Amino acid sequence: MKTVKYFFAILLISLTFSTLKSQTIKYEEFKLKNGLQVLLIDYGNVEATYMEILVNAGTKNETPGLQGISSFTASALLYGNKKYDKIKQTDLLYSLGTNLNANSGINSSSISLLVANKNFETGIDIFSNAIRYPSFPVEDVKQEISQFVQYNNPKKLDITDLATKFSNLFVFGTSNPLGRNSYPTQIMKISAKEIKEFYDFNYTPKNTRLVFCGKLDKVKIKTLVEFYFGDWVSVYGENNQVNLESPSFKGREFGFVNRDDATQVCLNWTKKAPGFGDKDMMAFLIAQNVFNNKLFEEVREKLGKTYGIGMAFNELQNKKIFTIGTQTRSAEMYSTILAVDKVLNDFYTTGITEKELKNSCLKLRNNYLSISSPDGICNYYNYLCYPDIAKRMNLLNELNSQTVEGINKVIKKYFSSENYKLMIAGNEKDLAEQLNKLKGLRKFEPNAIEVDQ
Repeated sequence: MKTVKYFFAILLISLTFSTLKSQTIKYEEFKLKNGLQVLLIDYGNVEATYMEILVNAGTKNETPGLQGISSFTASALLYGNKKYDKIKQTDLLYSLGTNLNANSGINSSSISLLVANKNFETGIDIFSNAIRYPSFPVEDVKQEISQFVQYNNPKKLDITDLATKFSNLFVFGTSNPLGRNSYPTQIMKISAKEIKEFYDFNYTPKNTRLVFCGKLDKVKIKTLVEFYFGDWVSVYGENNQVNLESPSFKGREFGFVNRDDATQVCLNWTKKAPGFGDKDMMAFLIAQNVFNNKLFEEVREKLGKTYGIGMAFNELQNKKIFTIGTQTRSAEMYSTILAVDKVLNDFYTTGITEKELKNSCLKLRNNYLSISSPDGICNYYNYLCYPDIAKRMNLLNELNSQTVEGINKVIKKYFSSENYKLMIAGNEKDLAEQLNKLKGLRKFEPNAIEVDQ
């Protein structure tokens, strides 16, 4: 079944040569007989098309011992295929003035290509062959893995990355793929064989979404999509949905990992946050903006504890957590913890004002309205995360409907200072006296992340 709908959004959209104060966003969805869902989004006036395939596979799908394989699989699609070897593919893309891009994250992986419409047939030929017929050359895979090990050895990580990795372990545990970290001896065991198996299981028609965005020739696109993807079949035909257990937070929990040569200390707090489809999401995003300002003003500007501190939250990751991160002088570790506790407690107690709500909504609205590229449009209407495109189109109306009372209820739910996990990375000798003040401190050995389960 095909659906065609028109929506009018007041968007400040610029695409290379044009800036529009309003843009009519027209989209169409259809499905091939093999289950592949396709989304077409009309955007801009430049004769170009952005194509992207979204794969419902990422870190969440990695089994013990295969940490990092989702990223290696996505990268390996660029190494050549049955029709174009790596050199021929690179030369052809260069002649078109474009690149084939691969990315992988927690929830999904993607392959994308932006091509001039006059070269669309050549572009989709390269694109489809990379997705459907990768060759996974052994030597290229070995080189990729070797380079990864060289630059991602836990012993060479800076203190921020070290705190992040141990925080993942502390928060999620090794029973959850988000808590398992890659390490050299484990990574070196991954070969082209394992990558192909991961590809075969996850890169299937029903487990992917195909998106085209730009000034589209829909008749041509539909014909070529059927030609290049219509006969795509797989023995693993279903949607590989993974439902990960949400982390629990019971009081204030503290973890520590030592780094002998550290001249500063890194602090990484983790707290509960909403996930996909949660009714609290919009109110939480508004609260995040206000909280970040208060955090910076108190800890950085007023107290001078650090050069920078901030709350981080990525809705698309669906980790159901948010983090607060900073680095500070070792002597200021404990006082910085108390300062963050105070900001959380004050925010929890007082909530936000009408003025703060108005300013936060304005900031979010400007972010949404400043989308200025086809890939940005595709990311905003992420077809895997937001399968209901019409609902996503209504986001600005949802933003405008928020109230102070509603936001403050959400703040009470997520911003208490009494429940979090804090991972600390620093020099134990310099921090010993302060660490003794933290009840129930859990100390991790430096090799604690080098486990699979």
